[in-house]
Amino acid sequence: MEYSSRTRKMAADALEMQKENLAICQIAEVPGTSNGLDSDSGPEEDPLGSNDSRADPDFSSNTSESSSDSNGGFAEETGQSSHRCSNVARKVVNCSQTTKTGRKRLRFPEKWRKNAAKALRNEGKEYVSVSKTRKLHPSRTILPPCGDKCKLQCSKKFTDENRKTLFSEYWGLGNLHRQRDFLATSMSLVQPKYQYKRDGSHRQQNNAFYFILNNQRTRVCKYFFKATLAINDRPVRTVAQKKALAPTGQIIEPDRRGKHRKHPKLDEGIKNSVRSHIRRIPKIESHYARSNTTKEFIEGGKSVADLHREYVMLCKEKKVASANYNMYFKIFNEKFNLSFFVPKKDQCDFCTAFEQMSAEEKASQYEKYNEHQKEKELSREEKEKDKNSDMHVAVYDLQATLPCPKGDTSSFYYISKLNVYNFTVFDLKKKDVDCYVGMKAMLIEVQTKLGHACSNT
Repeated sequence: MEYSSRTRKMAADALEMQKENLAICQIAEVPGTSNGLDSDSGPEEDPLGSNDSRADPDFSSNTSESSSDSNGGFAEETGQSSHRCSNVARKVVNCSQTTKTGRKRLRFPEKWRKNAAKALRNEGKEYVSVSKTRKLHPSRTILPPCGDKCKLQCSKKFTDENRKTLFSEYWGLGNLHRQRDFLATSMSLVQPKYQYKRDGSHRQQNNAFYFILNNQRTRVCKYFFKATLAINDRPVRTVAQKKALAPTGQIIEPDRRGKHRKHPKLDEGIKNSVRSHIRRIPKIESHYARSNTTKEFIEGGKSVADLHREYVMLCKEKKVASANYNMYFKIFNEKFNLSFFVPKKDQCDFCTAFEQMSAEEKASQYEKYNEHQKEKELSREEKEKDKNSDMHVAVYDLQATLPCPKGDTSSFYYISKLNVYNFTVFDLKKKDVDCYVGMKAMLIEVQTKLGHACSNT
């Protein structure tokens, strides 16, 4: 069998590249460097089992070929994840960077429509209610002051600029509790010298209202007070009631709506058992784009529900409490960056970057992108010519992380596995496929033989 010169050159280049990567890998290995994706990872007691080093005192940890711990129980991954980090030099660099702790995006309650409307309401701005009516509430504006018949003559004491300053100061707080504190300090209880009440009278005590003017506490009428702050009688009554219930009559309690202490809390030991079970699952490094991804992959064929069922069965065997599916699913998504599917297609870096560029950047790189597309078409044409010629044209790929053995049952899914190398050669003309499988320790010898085989055949 005779291959084209291009195929032989590609095989020789791949051989040299893999030798260099292996040499860098041997120099860059740093034991003890952790790349755990769990933000709570660390030395913690395993509630459901122990690793091999605990079970056997003569056990020597050697996980360079293994993707997980042995099946002696839920293992602690504090030191074992470092071997995965130190496979190549670029993985060691990623270990020192801050990685995403979970595969799901975090919640931002302040951006929810309900909370956003509440924030606008507390600032006195226009907002739309979240009820079914979707009512539009206009922004707050200063109301006209009291007239000349006011006994306190409030309009003569405060100018329009003074009222705008008070209005902005109140609504600029943007917090209901602080606004109530503002009202509480601006109100004081009126104690009449003489008061005659009938039995069973529901008459409430009166309050005097004040504003600060030129560093002095100036009394105003209730109408002027509410009109300046653009509020109704409800917040005034609420503050008056809370002041009456306060022991000192000055500090009012915060808003208690929607708050209670009956929040069930899960024991931390149960959460640790979930983390230990998830860490026990054999991880597979991404074969494509490994330099710019922090995600780890799990063998397909199972779902989170399947993993939870096996976790519950193991907890029953150990006679310990287990977490429900919701808690298991939450920890799986928020504390780990795991996926069941390995990326299948290796995309071009330049094409992917061009798609993410802005309009101005695309305009500057448009000629380079067109030239890149022309080279792609020329490469395809050359490949078709080679396929139709008398020469044999072969393409190849090296799968660097093939876990063995492979199986969906629990006996195969959780046991220690070897991450072997799978070098595949495909004859485009005859459509024959040859696969060469070897371990990391045999990489140089295997690749040397494969390189000579491709160049000599």
